[in-house]
Amino acid sequence: LMHFSCTDNPISGGISLGVQARLWSLVCSNCGISELDLSGCTRLAHLDCIENQLSSLDLAANTNLQTLYCSDHRLETLDISVNTKLNMFTCVKGKDKPVLSTLYVWSGFDPTVFILFDVPTGVEYLVP
Repeated sequence: LMHFSCTDNPISGGISLGVQARLWSLVCSNCGISELDLSGCTRLAHLDCIENQLSSLDLAANTNLQTLYCSDHRLETLDISVNTKLNMFTCVKGKDKPVLSTLYVWSGFDPTVFILFDVPTGVEYLVP
């Protein structure tokens, strides 16, 4: 399995893909999920999980991630400090949802080198 898409399919609870070492792309936007376990997806390069109910997102195992679209969630903090290959990133708030306030980044992080970088105004950048 290299690409998995379940966009616009109501899923109660969450998605856990187990060990999917070959998975390169996951598109699970607008599914209503509240949990997403990507710990076994170490090759993942593209993640589009917009318009869900996630309040946390653990990307520690996804060091190959290049594209991350995670807007319209309940995320108030997000740690992308190990995702140094990212070059496209959006995480803006949805209607009636909290605003991302803290983004954990890597040392030397520079959002101006991204192809796309969109976060709410006032986000605090911290190096863990």
